[in-house]
Amino acid sequence: MTPFKWLPSRILTKKQIRYNYYHSKVHIQIKHAIGLLKEHFQFLYELHI
Repeated sequence: MTPFKWLPSRILTKKQIRYNYYHSKVHIQIKHAIGLLKEHFQFLYELHI
């Protein structure tokens, strides 16, 4: 799933803004989790996710 795009000619609804906010929070948590896994399991370091 992808976040809603902000365009100058289009205003996002409150639901879309809230969705983007939570989407970015979860995205960052997932990236941190993958980083921790790569740190712990060195063979994953070269894997590009």
